[in-house]
Amino acid sequence: MFICGSGLVEKGLDSCLDFFIENDMQLDICAPERGYEDFWNHYSSKLENNIIRHGFVDIKSRAFKRIAANCHFVISNSHSEGFNTAISTAMRTGLIPILTKSTGHKIGNFGILIGDTSKIALEDAIKSAEKLTHNQLQLMSEESYKESLKYSHEEFSSSFLSCLSSFEDEFKV
Repeated sequence: MFICGSGLVEKGLDSCLDFFIENDMQLDICAPERGYEDFWNHYSSKLENNIIRHGFVDIKSRAFKRIAANCHFVISNSHSEGFNTAISTAMRTGLIPILTKSTGHKIGNFGILIGDTSKIALEDAIKSAEKLTHNQLQLMSEESYKESLKYSHEEFSSSFLSCLSSFEDEFKV
């Protein structure tokens, strides 16, 4: 699955499409279409049945859950961003991340790092994913889900309050 809210090229959808157009693997795309007409017009004649455009999908919807249930991985060949929350959302469904460092996620032993944004690095990462056994997929999916729990509103609030408290202690006014 490729998922994003905006910035299709910055998040690497173009390079992902180029790869999947040449290979017979399924890619589900949950990304906006409005505002990206030129992008989609460029690719529309090249897309085959293995690439499924869902458009923008509400992450709380049954449609999103159904799409995620048919995938093993979430992929982002991002060129630059601070932190990709869409990836965290996909991980919350147990999808295994295939990511560049630019997404802001630490992928530890539950994901696959794309070394850089080159076509070769993307291909190498996807080939690594193809070699995973069923047991490895299961373990990585479980770990991905556990990691995603660190990116909740509750965790953010707790971490933020802890940070404020440490400043308050250090700089008593």
